[in-house]
Amino acid sequence: MEARFAEKCRDACKAHQWELIPTGVLVRFGDGRRQLVSLEFFEFEQEELVRLWSPIGPAPEMSQQELLTALRSNAEIAHGALAIMDEDLALVDTLLIEGLEVSALAATIEFLATTADEMERVVFRTDS
Repeated sequence: MEARFAEKCRDACKAHQWELIPTGVLVRFGDGRRQLVSLEFFEFEQEELVRLWSPIGPAPEMSQQELLTALRSNAEIAHGALAIMDEDLALVDTLLIEGLEVSALAATIEFLATTADEMERVVFRTDS
């Protein structure tokens, strides 16, 4: 994990009682459900970024109509977007690391985890 980002991530996790794991952040909800928000670092136009993504469910199991519905819902999401990451339909967002505030990081993690968990519950009726 990028050194500058790691401290911010630890602070966000501590403040919200989330678990920081090697691949990302594990968010646990009061009803026993949990949601992983994975982290992937990359550079674009000489800027360091982090891609955060939370799986919703296996894309190959989705019908064409379910995939179209998911894509249409991109227009209703407050921020981020639905995408296919590996083999999963996932909710994804990207943040610029430079100048990133802990509060903005925490808000993004919380939004991704909460929204992906709700979509997972509704679309797949599971908790991965």
